Amino acid sequence: MKRSTLVLLGIVVVLALVIFLWEKKQPSTGQIEKDADKLFASFPEKVDKIERTGSDPVVLQKAGGDWRLKSPIEDPADNSSVEGFLEVLKGAQASRMIEKGASPASLGLVPAKTQVTIRGEKGEKILLGLGDKPPLEDGLYFAAGEKTGIVGEYIVDTIKKCVNDFRSRELAAPLKPEDIKSAAYVKNGRTEVSIEKRNGAWFVTKPYEDEADTNKAYQFVEDIILWPVMTFEDDMADLSFAGLFAPDEKMEMTTMDGAKVTVSIGHMKDVEKNLCYVSTSNRKGLFAASKNSVRMLGKDPEELRSLSVFSPGLYNADKVEITSKSKVVLENTKEKGWQVAGQKGREEDARTAIYSLSGLQAETLLPEGPKGSLLAEMTANSKDEKSAIRFYEESGTIYAAREGRRSLARLSKDDGERLKASILALEVKKK
Repeated sequence: MKRSTLVLLGIVVVLALVIFLWEKKQPSTGQIEKDADKLFASFPEKVDKIERTGSDPVVLQKAGGDWRLKSPIEDPADNSSVEGFLEVLKGAQASRMIEKGASPASLGLVPAKTQVTIRGEKGEKILLGLGDKPPLEDGLYFAAGEKTGIVGEYIVDTIKKCVNDFRSRELAAPLKPEDIKSAAYVKNGRTEVSIEKRNGAWFVTKPYEDEADTNKAYQFVEDIILWPVMTFEDDMADLSFAGLFAPDEKMEMTTMDGAKVTVSIGHMKDVEKNLCYVSTSNRKGLFAASKNSVRMLGKDPEELRSLSVFSPGLYNADKVEITSKSKVVLENTKEKGWQVAGQKGREEDARTAIYSLSGLQAETLLPEGPKGSLLAEMTANSKDEKSAIRFYEESGTIYAAREGRRSLARLSKDDGERLKASILALEVKKK
C-alpha cells in the first residue's frame, strides 16, 4: 500500500474518532426533550440566598457554610431542608408547557401569587413565579425566564413549604455538643449535677469531684443541645402558662468562647406524649420537645462517673513506668511509636501492653479503704499531666487506686487477669 494511501487512511480514522467522541457527548433526543421540560435551563452551582414573596414570605441566607432564616424570623435553618428545597427546584420539570402568546395576567402570573428568587454566590439570579390553578389540571401555572407552563402538586408543595419547615429542629442550634465547656442541670433552684471540660476531658464538678465518663458526659450535653423540637409554638405565648417564666428545671451552659446559654424546661404540654414546653436563650421562640428523647437528664449523677482505671489519653502519653517484680519503662517515640526502653525489637509487646492497660475498667467504684498487698505501681507522664496508680490484690481481687481520685476501682476477674498478664509479658525479656 502506498504511503499516501496510508496517510489518507489515518486521517479518515482520526476524523471518524473525533466525530464519534463529539456525538457521544451530545444529548440524546430523549434527553433534549426532558431538558426542554425543565423549569430552569441553568441553575447556580452554589446558592447563597433564597427569597420567597407572596402569602408566606421567607428569606434564607447562607453564611459560613450554614443556612439561616432572616425573615420572617431570625433563626438557624435546617441545612438539609434548605438543600432539599434547592434540589427539587434544580430538577423540577413542568407537567406541560404552554405555547407563547398566552397572557401572563390571565394565568395569574402578573403579578405572581408566589415568586421565588434564587441567587448564586457569583451574583447569578433566577426567578420562578407561581400563578393560578388550571381549570382541569392539578398544580399551578408557572413562569421561569421565557418558559411558561404548569407544575405538579409536589413541586408546588415544595415551593410553598411553611417557614417552620425550614427551621432547625435541633433545640440549641447552631450550637453543637463540642462547643460546650461546662454544663449544669438545675432543678428547683438546686444544682443537681454539673460537668466541665478540662484539656479535652470531662469532669464531674457537682455533687462530687471526679473524672466523668467521656461518652456519658457527651450524651448529657448532646441531649440538650440536639434535643429534637417536635413543634414550634407561638413565640408570643404566655411564658408563665408554659412554666418558663421561672422554670423548675433548666440547663445552664458555657461555650468554649465564654458565652452563656440557658435551656429552660417548663410545664407539660401533652402528658400522654411526654411533651413539655422548652425555650433556649440563644434562639427566639417557644418550642415543644419530648422528654423521651433525653437519656441522661435527671439520672443519678453517679452514672456520669468514669469507670476507667487510667485517665484519658494514656495511649498518647510520652512515657509509662511499671514497677512490680522489676521495673519496665515504655516510651512513646515519634519514629516508631511505643517501645520498651532499652530493649530493641519489642515494639509489638509495648503497643499491646498500652492498648490492654488503657482499656481497663472498674467493675465498681468503692470508697477508699483496705486494699490488700501491693501488686504494681504505674505512672504515666505526658506534657499536660502525670497519672500515678497503685494496684493491690486481696483474696484474688485486684483494686486500683489512682492518685488524686477519692475512690477505689475494683476490677473484674477478667480485667485483673489481663493486668497481670500484661505486666508478666513486659517483665519477660526476649533473648
